[in-house]
Amino acid sequence: MYTNDHCYSDFECNGQPFEQCKLPNGSPVFRGLEGTCQHKDVFPILGYEFVGLTLLIMVTSISTVGGIGGGGLVIPFCMTFFGFSTKIAIALSGFTIFSCSVVRFLFFINQKHPEKDAVLIDYDLASIMLPVVMMGSMIGALASITLPNLILQISLTILMIMLTILAGLKGKQIFQKENARLAVIKHAREQMGLNNSSAQNEDYDEDQVRQYLEKSQPSIFEIVLEDLLILKGHHESSMLKQSLNESVQFNSGRQNKTPKKNNEVNPGIDKKEEQKFEGVEMANINDTNQKAKQNIFYPTHHSFLLRRSVARPRPPELGSEHWNGSEEEKEKLRWLLWKQRTHKQWSKHAISFACLVGVLVVNLLRGSRKYESIIGIERCSQEDWALLFAFLLYCGILTALAATKVFHEQKLKIKLGAGMAPSDLRLSEPILLKLVTFAFLGGFMSGALGLGGGAIFNPLLLSLGVLPCVASATGMYMILFSTSGSSIIYVIHKMLNLQFCFWIGFWCSSGSLLGLFILNKIIKRFDRQSPVVFALTMVLGLSSLLVPIFGAIDLQKEISSQSGDGETNWTSILEFHSIC
Repeated sequence: MYTNDHCYSDFECNGQPFEQCKLPNGSPVFRGLEGTCQHKDVFPILGYEFVGLTLLIMVTSISTVGGIGGGGLVIPFCMTFFGFSTKIAIALSGFTIFSCSVVRFLFFINQKHPEKDAVLIDYDLASIMLPVVMMGSMIGALASITLPNLILQISLTILMIMLTILAGLKGKQIFQKENARLAVIKHAREQMGLNNSSAQNEDYDEDQVRQYLEKSQPSIFEIVLEDLLILKGHHESSMLKQSLNESVQFNSGRQNKTPKKNNEVNPGIDKKEEQKFEGVEMANINDTNQKAKQNIFYPTHHSFLLRRSVARPRPPELGSEHWNGSEEEKEKLRWLLWKQRTHKQWSKHAISFACLVGVLVVNLLRGSRKYESIIGIERCSQEDWALLFAFLLYCGILTALAATKVFHEQKLKIKLGAGMAPSDLRLSEPILLKLVTFAFLGGFMSGALGLGGGAIFNPLLLSLGVLPCVASATGMYMILFSTSGSSIIYVIHKMLNLQFCFWIGFWCSSGSLLGLFILNKIIKRFDRQSPVVFALTMVLGLSSLLVPIFGAIDLQKEISSQSGDGETNWTSILEFHSIC
C-alpha cells in the first residue's frame, strides 16, 4: 500500500489509516500543497499495530525455540497489521529474520556442543551446505518467475504440511529416546543404590521400559552391550567404536585404580576416591536377551549413551599420549581441537563470507525485474547467463573446497581417536551426497516458494541425525548470511522502510531473546531437547494453516485485477511466465 499517488490530504489515500499524504521531505502536507501517499511513521502507534507487535513477539519467541526465523508468519502479519504491500513486507521480514539471527548468534556464542568439547554451531556442516544452498536459491528464484502462481501456492502448502509431519515424527522419535534414556538412568541408579533425588520425577515401569528397549532398533540395551563388547575387544567393526574410544580409555584407567570384588563395585569405596575418577560407574543390568546378568560400564557424567541429547559440556579431550599417530599428526590434531572449541574457525567463516560476497556481486551485476543492473546488463543476454553460470560454478568450487577440508579433518580425528561425537555426520560419499542434495533442494524451495531457510534446513538436518540444538544453531548461522545478503540489496535499492525496519526488528529481537530464555529453562528443567522439535512443529503447523489462507486471498486479488467486464479470469493464475 505504498502507492505514492498524488494527494492533497490524508483522506485521498486509499491505504488509510496506514497511509498519509506527505511532502517529498516526509512532512505532512499543508496550505494546499501537493504531496504523495506514503506509509505512516512509527508514531503514533495504531491499535492494529499494537496487536501486530504483540503477536510478532509471540511468534518470534516460538520460532526461536524451534530454531527458525518465522519469516513465513512475519510477512502476513506485516501486511495485515501494519498495512504494507507484499513487496515491502517481504523486505521487512528478511531484515527481521536477520536481526533475530544476530541475537541468536550472540546468545549461542558461549554454548557448547552436548557431546564433545566444541562450540554448538557445526561450522563443518555450514561451510559445506551454504554454497549449495545459494546455488539452489538462485535457481529456485528463476523457477518462481516462470511457474504459475497457483502451482506455487499449492506447492508451498504441500511442502509446509510435509515439513510439519516430518518434524512431528522426528520430535516423537526423540521424545521416545529421551524417555528410554531417562529410564535407563533411573534403573542404573537403582541397581547401584544411589540416591534418586537428582533423577527425573517420572514413574517408569521397568518391564515396559525393557519391552520398549528390546523393540527399539537399535535398542539402548544393544548399544550398551556393544559398548561392553568393545571394552573387551570382541567387536572390531562397530559404528560406535570410534565414538566410545574415550570411554574405553577411561574404563581402562578405572579398572586399574578402582577396588573391585567379583567384578562388582565396592559399595564402601571412599567418596574422595570416587570423585577422583569421575568417569565411569558400574551398573548391574539384567539383559533378558542375554538371559544372564552382566556388569556393564556406564560413563555416568558425560556419556553419550546417557546424555547424548542433553546440552552439557563434555570433559576435555584425553591427552595426546592416548593418540595413535605421528608427532606431526598429533600437533595438527591439537591445533584442530583447539579451534573447534572456539568460533575462530576462520577458514570456514571465509567460505560463508565468500558466498555472501558472491551473492551480492551477482545480484547487483545482473539486476532483476525490480531493479536494473548497476552496469546495464540486460536480462537474458549472454552476459547475464554467463554471470549466472559463473556464480553456480563459484559456489560449486566453494563446496568442493569445504568438503575436502572437512573430510581430511575428520580422517585425522578418526585415526587418532579424538574430536568426533556420536552424532557427527561422517563424510562418506553417500552421506556427503545426501547432505549436498538436501542443501540444494532446501535452497531451491526457499528461492522458489519464498520460505526462510530454517523452515527447511532444520527438519532435514534432524532427519540426518543431527542433534536438535546443533541443527538449530547451525541453521541460524546459515540464515544469518542468507538474510544479510538480501537485506543489503533491499537497502541499496531503497526497498526498506527503515523506520519500521528497526522498530519491528527491535521487538522481534526482544521476542527472540524471550524464546531463547524459555528454551534454556525448558532444557534445564526437563533434561530434554524434544521441546525444540515440538516448537518447530508448532510453527510449521501454524504456517501450514496460514499459507493457504493468505495465498487464496492473493490469488483472488490477482484474478480480480486481471478480470474484465466483471467476468472472472482464471487464466491469470495458470499462466507460465518468461524468465526474461
